[in-house]
Amino acid sequence: MMFRALLRTRFAALIAAMTPRGKDGKRRGKGMMVVMCLLLVYVAGIIMVSSLALFYNAAGKMAGTDNEWMYFAIALLFAFSLSFIGSIFTTKMQLFEAKDNELLLSMPVPPSYILASRSLYLYIVSLAYILVIMLPALAAGLFTGLLGALSALFMLLGTLLLPLAVLAFSSFFAWLLALVTAKSGKKSLVTTVLSLAFFVAYFIFCMNMNKYVSLLLDNISAIATALKFPLSPFYAFGAGLSNGIAGAPQYLIFAAWCILPFGAAAWVISASFIRIATMRAGRSKAKYREGKIRVRTPGAALLAKELRHFFSCSAYVLNCGMGNVLIIIASVAMLINRGTILGLFGADASEEYAVIAGIIAAAVPGIPLFCSAMSPVTAPSISLEGKNLWILQSMPVSGSTVLMSKVWLHIVVNTPAMVIFSFCAGITFRLGIPAVISMLLLGVASTFFYAFFGIVLNLKHHNFDWVNETVPLKQSASVMISTFAGMGISLLYFVPAIALAVFGIPSWAVNLVCTLPFALVAWLMFRYIMKKGGRKFETLS
Repeated sequence: MMFRALLRTRFAALIAAMTPRGKDGKRRGKGMMVVMCLLLVYVAGIIMVSSLALFYNAAGKMAGTDNEWMYFAIALLFAFSLSFIGSIFTTKMQLFEAKDNELLLSMPVPPSYILASRSLYLYIVSLAYILVIMLPALAAGLFTGLLGALSALFMLLGTLLLPLAVLAFSSFFAWLLALVTAKSGKKSLVTTVLSLAFFVAYFIFCMNMNKYVSLLLDNISAIATALKFPLSPFYAFGAGLSNGIAGAPQYLIFAAWCILPFGAAAWVISASFIRIATMRAGRSKAKYREGKIRVRTPGAALLAKELRHFFSCSAYVLNCGMGNVLIIIASVAMLINRGTILGLFGADASEEYAVIAGIIAAAVPGIPLFCSAMSPVTAPSISLEGKNLWILQSMPVSGSTVLMSKVWLHIVVNTPAMVIFSFCAGITFRLGIPAVISMLLLGVASTFFYAFFGIVLNLKHHNFDWVNETVPLKQSASVMISTFAGMGISLLYFVPAIALAVFGIPSWAVNLVCTLPFALVAWLMFRYIMKKGGRKFETLS
């Protein structure tokens, strides 16, 4: 009974993350939970369809060869990698940094129950990631005749065993991450950097998945030799499935790779769970440093406060800064592949290229417009004040000054990526100075538009009743509306921009024409914030 209650608590927290609270403190918006579930199903569906195409191609090339076992080994490798990357930070939070550890340990609850409930929760999370890869692999194997009924059954069993291995290895690396972040003294900074590194690595892997699979199939013999080392779990899994009953001993080796590390990790963590759950390693002590006090204007002081909050909160950076990461990645990719891009658009044919270059110059700004919609810095900024809202309201500054400091935070965070993209696009596509300047103006105008748009939305849809900052960052209506509306606006941008370019209007003129609506609406929202918006902020509660 106690174990079931703990498990219910884990999943209740997951469901609560999808249903924000109303002003009366009660959970609202079950429709939001449905939307989030549909979004997760949509993302999982895209990955599964892509994986099905890849595995179907691989199965066709490996069927009937001596390397049939490689098909299952590849599926195992991909599933383990996706699950490990997707669950390592969840494991870190659940096992080593859970905020309710001390509360639960103060109750008459056996520590083994706490650990077991969290392990089962993590097992289900890992299994969800693994199914996204293994189900398409299973389907492709059945379609191509690579799998029989018995092999399919053992593959399903292996799918259920694999999360144990993921849990064992993710627990070890999560422990290392927790130790590093605790010892560093700058926990938020280290967590943000590590999270960004994982995100970039995963993004690069997904973008080049077809390339990696093609390279793997072209060098299958060499890779098979590398994976066929003594007691290899990849070879054991593949041989166990491809050899039928004769492969049972190999399959047992794979099962041992899953069960034994998990058992060892469970024994180590359970033996030291209380010490792990209550550790306070690396807490830096405040040290007095003599120095001069810097005098700032109210706006500058508030902006400094917003910048400190943004960069000290890893969740804020990760949820409202990913668009900038994508823009910078796109900028670097353009420069690296400049020769290939120019070749595709016929850079040597001057007359033809002049027409295409005009269309490109008009369409390219849509890329940072789309990506910047994924950096809605201002959309949760008011809600993030939470219980400390009264401090800002009691200060001798106007509400409009506070709101403008949040707007300037958005500008400071998002403008550099726009500038970098504009210059990189100009170099890559050989755009003239007027086109680059007009693209930069469009980017700056859109940045101001998104900044004011987020503030106006958050004034309307605010939520100060939260326990964790991820609630206003991930689940607020203002963030969702700002993100999806921004994406829609950026997609609508392509229609008039390309149409004007086709009719021979210079690219710099196209960019300036499209800049006007952003600038006009941004100015109107600025007027609203300086008058009614500021007064509304002063009365929020």
